[in-house]
Amino acid sequence: MLVLSPGEVARVDLAGRSPTPEVTFPLALSSASTLEPQDVELTPDETHALLTIKGSPDLYVLDLVNPSINLVSLSGVPSDLA
Repeated sequence: MLVLSPGEVARVDLAGRSPTPEVTFPLALSSASTLEPQDVELTPDETHALLTIKGSPDLYVLDLVNPSINLVSLSGVPSDLA
């Protein structure tokens, strides 16, 4: 399960006795900058998550297997993920 919060996204394991964060993705280099996740969609194989940020033209591609973030610049602010 992915949990979105201002400034970060966490992948949480719900299979164990108590929920445990497996990995946390900070969305900004500085803790002073708080980005607000807007929408997220998993790829069919669940290895990547596509994430939009409120007011940002960037698409965040989160690698859930080898934790990393790739930013893809779009020509405009995305309105919806499907």
